[in-house]
Amino acid sequence: MAARVKIDWPKARLYSRKQLNLYQYRTARDIETVAKRRAPVRKPNENGRVGGALRASIGLDHKVRGRKIVSRVGSGLHYALVTITGADPHIIRARRKKALVFRWKKARPDLVIAKGKWKGYVALRQVHHPGMEGQDWLVTPFVRIAKARGYQVVVTL
Repeated sequence: MAARVKIDWPKARLYSRKQLNLYQYRTARDIETVAKRRAPVRKPNENGRVGGALRASIGLDHKVRGRKIVSRVGSGLHYALVTITGADPHIIRARRKKALVFRWKKARPDLVIAKGKWKGYVALRQVHHPGMEGQDWLVTPFVRIAKARGYQVVVTL
């Protein structure tokens, strides 16, 4: 006795494509979840401004374009890349106004404005930023999760 199986190839391709799409979406979603957990969050400052803008901006973009399935995880904030790569010491200068005005608890008393609207603030034409070390909140989760699921990973910053 012989048995025969006939495969409907268009349906088989469609089914496998749906499964691949779902697999890639779930992988990207898992990367997004881990990246959000690892993203740095600034503590609330004396003005009451809370942190978390970077964490809230991390998102997932998943699209099917013709024969390609494209997933992107990341943040659109202008400082997101600096939080990953870090920054060297540099000078920040006032560009649009005459001075940079901000509160600074460790300021010398002669720099603090004593009267008027800006009482308690410091006004400087430039400040020396000490630089910062980067925190790897996106690349490591991406590499670990994607490689574990069989994807080839190429990192370029």
